[in-house]
Amino acid sequence: CRAGKPIFSYTSSKANLHIGNIVMLIDDRIFENLNIEQVTIPNSVTKIGYSAFVDVFNDDVPKSVYTLNNIVLGEQLEEIDYITFACSITSIQIPRNVTKIGSAAFGYCPYLESINVVEDNINFKSIDGVVYENTNTWWDRETNPQYTALNVCPPAKRTFAFPEELNINRINTRAFSDCKYLTEIVIPDGVTGLV
Repeated sequence: CRAGKPIFSYTSSKANLHIGNIVMLIDDRIFENLNIEQVTIPNSVTKIGYSAFVDVFNDDVPKSVYTLNNIVLGEQLEEIDYITFACSITSIQIPRNVTKIGSAAFGYCPYLESINVVEDNINFKSIDGVVYENTNTWWDRETNPQYTALNVCPPAKRTFAFPEELNINRINTRAFSDCKYLTEIVIPDGVTGLV
């Protein structure tokens, strides 16, 4: 790391986290339990690891103590690991290069109502703030997308119905993680796999 090019800087409680644009990987648990309010992931980052941005990973702690409420993901991000975020964000945008969203990646974000995937991402699609995965083979993903797997439903979602325009046949692991407000989910007849 050269002088004047910090990897990251963090000052005082309830601060903004600034990550230098030379960072390519945000490792597992690296910013766990810090009192951060905002973070912008630079375009240089391609992967965010397990539990990287977990305010308090303890069910006995009230969710109201979460401080991280604004996350901007960089354009070159490809992988979001499992249980990556536990914070108070209400929405988040998934960039175009993301190819992996791990199970319960946003499962401990109790106020998260909407996950929006940019339109030119060929691996995922969002409808009404819910994320679906393109399960077609990699060589046909762009020309013949098949969004047949439910990937993640935001925990603060109050109502949910599978979109009729999608032929959903799989529900990914922990897709409904911490969705305590949903009182009914009707599984389509075509669903043959819960993974």
